[in-house]
Amino acid sequence: MQYRSHDFFLHFSGLKYDYNPKDAVLLTIPFMDLPIPTTKAVKKAYLYMNDDIQSENMNDYVKIEKNDEKLYHVVTDSYILSFLPMAGELLPQLDIVPKDINGTPVAFEDFDKLTVYDNNMELKVWQTVVEYSKNQPLNSDGIPRISDEYAAVSGRINLVGTVSYEFLLCVFFIIIFILIVLLIVNKKKKKLLKR
Repeated sequence: MQYRSHDFFLHFSGLKYDYNPKDAVLLTIPFMDLPIPTTKAVKKAYLYMNDDIQSENMNDYVKIEKNDEKLYHVVTDSYILSFLPMAGELLPQLDIVPKDINGTPVAFEDFDKLTVYDNNMELKVWQTVVEYSKNQPLNSDGIPRISDEYAAVSGRINLVGTVSYEFLLCVFFIIIFILIVLLIVNKKKKKLLKR
């Protein structure tokens, strides 16, 4: 199942995951229109273990377990990196800690130490995209063409259906309500029997 056109994701390579957008928000506070996030939307995540073009063969992946303490190598641009502290503040239960190659935490003001240089110049995202694109095979018009594997999500982002947390929360409150009603009815029956 592919993701819906109105869902937005950070683009990545070397990862595959199953998600349910209905589980992203526990509930929304109505008068403030403030969503309470769950960090439970991603159901399963897998890391690609080969060096070639990312495949859909599950034998090429290893499952990333929840609460995994392993340090994973991630490459991003400084713009996305600058949002990580904000994400950590908005979702304190999601521990986002940028680290250097040795696993030492890097403070926000020191993010420039994570910059990649090429010929003593900061490597820019646009430069990486242009270099990658121009090195692709040429089509019949002599224009570089992105391979089909990278033109689509290639099964990396998979929408799955589960029971939403909002539904479970409603069921919980209904059960509590029924138990309270049964308790009240039971007390009234006992009072009537005592008379």
